[in-house]
Amino acid sequence: EKMRRDYFIQTTSEIRQKAIVTDSLINAYSSYVLDNYADFEDRERVLYQRVEQQSRFRYSGELDDIYEDEFLRLMEKMQKAETFSDMLLRFIRQKNKKPPEVYKKAGIDYRHFSKINSRRDYKPTKETVLAFALALELSLSQTEELLNSAGYSFSPSSLFDVSIKFFLENHYYDRNKIDLILDKLGIDLLPKNF
Repeated sequence: EKMRRDYFIQTTSEIRQKAIVTDSLINAYSSYVLDNYADFEDRERVLYQRVEQQSRFRYSGELDDIYEDEFLRLMEKMQKAETFSDMLLRFIRQKNKKPPEVYKKAGIDYRHFSKINSRRDYKPTKETVLAFALALELSLSQTEELLNSAGYSFSPSSLFDVSIKFFLENHYYDRNKIDLILDKLGIDLLPKNF
């Protein structure tokens, strides 16, 4: 369901009045979303940008023999690349955290984390990736790296993505308050699988 700009402004105003979070946080969040959420932008301009972007990447024709060897090398390199599971465990080590501390803070249960840890090719949901990013207090660039390792990226047409991106850019990792804001706005929440 698409959220209307006026409804968003009204709801963030109500959150501000009820003092759920600080005025400065909700003001910054509201401004950020209004500037970055694609559904609040001029539809024709967004459509034009998307068509232009797709036309730049359009590929026609068969794969030339010249590129076949390059393609095979690229495939081999991708198989050796760091997977989501590899990268997540690396970030846990770099942050000097214990795995249980991280997966509990992310709202992930032991069985789910065990799958991630034991299967190098594990494909998490985008929400799971972002929950781990907040639990590990990753920077925006580290989060984008983690998202890419799982085959995702932030989308300006997703209010959930724009919201989480705001919190990461502002180094705001308090899950309880983030969940309160998302819930009040009717946005899907991050995982809570306890």
